[in-house]
Amino acid sequence: MTTDATSLKTKPTPELETLMALIEGILADREDATRQPINVGDTVSFDLRKGCTVEGVVVGKTDKRVKISCTKIGGVYQIATKNVVLESSAPINEEEE
Repeated sequence: MTTDATSLKTKPTPELETLMALIEGILADREDATRQPINVGDTVSFDLRKGCTVEGVVVGKTDKRVKISCTKIGGVYQIATKNVVLESSAPINEEEE
């Protein structure tokens, strides 16, 4: 099956969406095939957000997901104040007041 750009432009949107989903699935399968297997006990890292990396040990897994016991988080992470629990206070710096 050969499809050029001109014939794609004339296809109805639902047909293009179906093609896009098929292509995304093929690309995801290819990416999965090139990844090394991850097992319980492996040390892994991932980007939580840009600029914030989490490291930990795999404690459980399924075919598509892993459960990680986090051992180290590095970087800067911004979060709403209302979602933070204060564990201990820093000494008051008189210059900040």
